[in-house]
Amino acid sequence: MKICLVGGVFDRLETVRSKQRVTPETVLLDGLLRAGVDVHSVGHSRFQPSDDYDVIHVHHFGRAALKMASSRCRARVVFTGHNGLIPTGWERSRLRRYAFQYVVDKAEAFIALSRAEARYFAGVTNVDKIHTIPNGIPADVFRIAVEIPKRADKERYDVLYVGQLIDWKGVNFLLEAMQRLRRQRDVHLRLIYHNAQLEPELRQQARDLGIAEHVDFVGFRGPGELVEEYQQADLLVLPSFADCLPSVVTEALLCGTPVVAGAVCGVPEQIGPYGHAVPPGDSVALANAMETILADRSRWQALAPQIRAYAEHTFKPETMVARHLALYRDMIDGRAAAARRRADWMDPMMRLAIEVYWRRRRAAT
Repeated sequence: MKICLVGGVFDRLETVRSKQRVTPETVLLDGLLRAGVDVHSVGHSRFQPSDDYDVIHVHHFGRAALKMASSRCRARVVFTGHNGLIPTGWERSRLRRYAFQYVVDKAEAFIALSRAEARYFAGVTNVDKIHTIPNGIPADVFRIAVEIPKRADKERYDVLYVGQLIDWKGVNFLLEAMQRLRRQRDVHLRLIYHNAQLEPELRQQARDLGIAEHVDFVGFRGPGELVEEYQQADLLVLPSFADCLPSVVTEALLCGTPVVAGAVCGVPEQIGPYGHAVPPGDSVALANAMETILADRSRWQALAPQIRAYAEHTFKPETMVARHLALYRDMIDGRAAAARRRADWMDPMMRLAIEVYWRRRRAAT
């Protein structure tokens, strides 16, 4: 069995990848290597369809996904979208929605990260090709603080956000919720992010709300630093409109930290009983959910080992790898359901569109 894993993370420089060592693609790659599988990893920009592989598994919607979907390659095709914009209806581009659906239709297996995502795609594609496999997160990387445990009697309450500063992440509603919470308790927010697109606007909003001194715009944190952030926080908040199965939720739970997040796609089932999922865009509901946990901080801190045990069992990398391996073997041996691959007449047009689009991008840069 020869496997090709395709993902954007494999395009990045090693200096960057060393700071992002826990991603779905890298966790799967490491697990396959440990299992002795002949596996090759490549980024979207360098990917070329090849009959040399038994299975080509493309992660994320992008150039490689479109090239593989429109190719005549004989390798079996697996696609994991990792895209919360589609099932939540947040994707505004009609062209991107169509192209994403084209990739899903052409894949022979589609990996849904949650039952909610699987239900959505069961309504728009061949249900037999959908396989629900949640992402695994290494429990030895994200762990509960032992040497310096959290103090239930400290005066300040620490809230953490980890993600991007972009519109559909809903950080503006988190700032509004923070203003409400500040009326009744000493709460402080730390924002960890690698995409600072809306940082100026959010800084201004914090000033306008009168909470600027209680909000830290921290920026990027490496793996070790991020673990410390989770460990020191009383609560992780992710007020997103369009997440699929965000890794930061699992990471926080592995560190024993409860979560409040937007009730979108697979997030409610991901959190389980260890936090609250609220309607996105509702700052009052968000503040109330946060207050419920902060007001009972000592109980939640006592639950930390139980929270970790739940996440460690539910999102175990070994389970993720084993289920992918079983799928690959079934596809190679012909036991997986055959995909009804439609729209073959579109393939030449798609190949031409891909070439023209990326030729223009190269010229522009």
